[in-house]
Amino acid sequence: MKSYTLHGRDGEVTFTGEVLGESSSQGQRHNHPGDVSPSRSRDQKCNACRWQETTIYGTSSGDFIAFTVGRSTLPGEVDFANVVQTDSARELVDRLIVKSAARPFIPAPAARALAQAADLDDDIADAYDNRPVL
Repeated sequence: MKSYTLHGRDGEVTFTGEVLGESSSQGQRHNHPGDVSPSRSRDQKCNACRWQETTIYGTSSGDFIAFTVGRSTLPGEVDFANVVQTDSARELVDRLIVKSAARPFIPAPAARALAQAADLDDDIADAYDNRPVL
């Protein structure tokens, strides 16, 4: 196991653990001319300019940690990081669900990281397989 320190919007979390799953939606090619999106609008969908990353950890104390980061290369924008720590696999899955959308969903990077973690942890596998949204 390895020691980690994660910085989220609510502060810093330090723990010993291992990566159970990780995924990113970062693209390699821009869908617009040039290297920087001409629009700073949230409606501009270029996953080489803005993307999400999710890493799921299992800690030495038996907790699960989900580290999600919204990344941006656009001038004036900063990364937005969130750390969720819980001893419940079901809560871990629940906290990765975006409920503010018209139809709740798990973002693709989080779903891929959960699927990887499910291969390594039976509790996450059960929570992932029986999740309330697809």
